[in-house]
Amino acid sequence: MVDEDVSGAPDNVASAQVDHVDRQSEMEPDMRITAIPVDYRLSKVLGRDVAPEEIAIWTDMPPARRAKALQRIAALDRYCGGEEGLTAKQAAADAGVKLGRFYQMARAWPEARSLRSLGTYAVATQSRERFKPDIVNALQAVVAEVVRDNAIPPASVAKLAQLLGDRSGLPADDLPKKNTLRLYVEREIRRVREARQAGQEILFDCSASSLRRKDGDRHTVFMIIDRGTRLILGRSVGSPAESASGYAAAARDAQRRIGSGSFPGRLWSPQLVNVQLVPGTDMDGVRELMQQVYGETGGSTPQVVGQGTYGRYIREHVGLKLGPIQLLPGRTGDALGTEGSDALGLDDADALARLDVPIADHNATVLADLSVDGESLPPGELVRLLEPMARG
Repeated sequence: MVDEDVSGAPDNVASAQVDHVDRQSEMEPDMRITAIPVDYRLSKVLGRDVAPEEIAIWTDMPPARRAKALQRIAALDRYCGGEEGLTAKQAAADAGVKLGRFYQMARAWPEARSLRSLGTYAVATQSRERFKPDIVNALQAVVAEVVRDNAIPPASVAKLAQLLGDRSGLPADDLPKKNTLRLYVEREIRRVREARQAGQEILFDCSASSLRRKDGDRHTVFMIIDRGTRLILGRSVGSPAESASGYAAAARDAQRRIGSGSFPGRLWSPQLVNVQLVPGTDMDGVRELMQQVYGETGGSTPQVVGQGTYGRYIREHVGLKLGPIQLLPGRTGDALGTEGSDALGLDDADALARLDVPIADHNATVLADLSVDGESLPPGELVRLLEPMARG
């Protein structure tokens, strides 16, 4: 890993990554900044009541630096928490920093769980041009609209920067310099482009199906869906009462598909940004699985959404019909065997064989229509997420 600061803004345009980010650097805390939604990952590591200054720093960090921050926090928590057998040298390697710098962070961390304490040289990398939250919010409020409304035919970055200044409604004296407006535009363009790439947002979901089991119940289908492309990365069948096992099997299938080249081409995002998981009725098992994932990855743990919201992502990104198979979210969790035994019912292996044909058709259609220029390999965070998930 490269030893670089994670708490400052990018040093140049080339290093700018996409996200809803602001050039908010060292500033007086302002409660207006709380209008920006708090990333659940930040709340997880710093607590529910995240200070406005922390939100300002986080929103100023592109995704790659946020990932580094979470990586460092995981290593610091393990080391400062006294994990048995963990040396400072190993913790520094896990944090991606040199040993001397890790000692500096470790001394500060127990007393100040702050993004600033993750890098002692943050001030040196901060933007020379600093803005009040209302200026930042005015630009962020319209930059997505400016880029979207001028995508066909695509306007130049210079033109978009001019439009951003015009639509912001800011007085001329408050407008940032042209290069800063360009940076906002370039970040938004990159955000839009990367949002269409695979591996940036991953969704774990499940639904009952029209496939019958031998006991008369319906097979529940578990899927790992890529939000940006709508690809089905992995699948399994099981029961909502054992959703942790169902998602573990789907993760193993995703590993197999990715490893066998089922998703060819430069379609991958450079980083995993968000993961959502719809739990079954086995909340204890799901919590245990999430703890295992967090213990190994630190920052890529799925956010568990509302229990009972089966099929919410399948409906939106795949649809409720895969070839001849119907997906029936409203029937998920029906009592086992209430509809009587079915001599023509399918065991798990046969159900998967039936399911694989329409999934292959779905993915082939998605890939044929896909037009992205990303990485040839999946983001490392996704690979590391699937490893503990697959072990269940």
